[in-house]
Amino acid sequence: MPHHLIDTQKDVDDVCRKLADAAVIGVDTEFLRVRTYYPRLALIQVSAGNAIYCIDPLVSGLSLEGLWSLLAAPGIRKVMHAARQDVEVLLHTAGIAPAPLFDTQIAAGLLGYGEQIGYAGLVEAEFGVVLPKGVQRTDWTRRPLSDAQLGYAENDVRYLPPLYGRMKAGLEALDRLEWALEDSKRVLDPALYQADPEQAYRRVGRGAHLKPRAQHGLKQLCTWRERIARERDLPRHWVLDDETLASIAASQPRSIDELRQVAGMRPDVVRRDGRAIVDCLEKPVTTVERLWSKPESLSDEQKALRTRLIELLGTRAEKLGIAEAVLATRSDVEKLVRGNRPEEVILGWRWEVVGRAMQDVLSGAGRLSGSAGGN
Repeated sequence: MPHHLIDTQKDVDDVCRKLADAAVIGVDTEFLRVRTYYPRLALIQVSAGNAIYCIDPLVSGLSLEGLWSLLAAPGIRKVMHAARQDVEVLLHTAGIAPAPLFDTQIAAGLLGYGEQIGYAGLVEAEFGVVLPKGVQRTDWTRRPLSDAQLGYAENDVRYLPPLYGRMKAGLEALDRLEWALEDSKRVLDPALYQADPEQAYRRVGRGAHLKPRAQHGLKQLCTWRERIARERDLPRHWVLDDETLASIAASQPRSIDELRQVAGMRPDVVRRDGRAIVDCLEKPVTTVERLWSKPESLSDEQKALRTRLIELLGTRAEKLGIAEAVLATRSDVEKLVRGNRPEEVILGWRWEVVGRAMQDVLSGAGRLSGSAGGN
């Protein structure tokens, strides 16, 4: 069947007027992020009741201010599935977060569906409808969009409002609605999507084998790459890939000629950015402490403590009928065993559900360790 794309100012304004009094709307986006640092918004889908609208943000001269106001309206609940990437693209494009948010993937985890059930799986489980596949990896920035693409895009929001109704009732019956709303609100925090260039090295895992001074060189190179990628709106690896960055840091080239000899170094990068790269390595290093290091092996005592925490986590999750990772991940447990404060790892509603009990286990282990050390 043919599908209609909203691509005129009159139609956009009409849609915004129709949805202004809605209590709940489903929202999804399609975007492209293959050749850019920032995601490029290509389509916005909104649903309410039986109405579904696919709005084209790529039309030249089209004002979407009314739509942005709608998506930020505090009196309208926005229902999305696995919303993080959609929130990021909306924050970048329009500077707005779709609040208040209800994330159906988060809600599904609290209803026992598993940690990260997909939208299609959730729709099938709740409504017995198998959504067609085939255009997920399409280039959404190309025009015209086909009927298959628009049909797929419409399905992405068709079931969001009815899912909200069902899941809200289920969560209320379990006294977990506030949990879902709390976790959904956390997804809207702009700080989650603001990459600090000075911390970019933390995403690169190739520094552990380098000497401390080379590690600091790699950190400076990572900071430079993050700023350049952002400035040129390019994927990080298009500027320089991680392996080449690590090779440069290990080689410590002091000239353009030396830089050319580094394995993996592309001639075009040398011509355009060679001086800046060499300059990164000439910056003074005031400390030679290691930035990357392999974590020390857990002691037998720590391993035993980890086992106790995992058992506690499993017991609480089983009692609630949810996946362990919805409460806390194995990485969270590892942090606790290595000395992180429980209240900094187990956040929000999870503190009362499992965090306080974990703290008791950790405190007991500390008392036992202290007693053993005093004998």
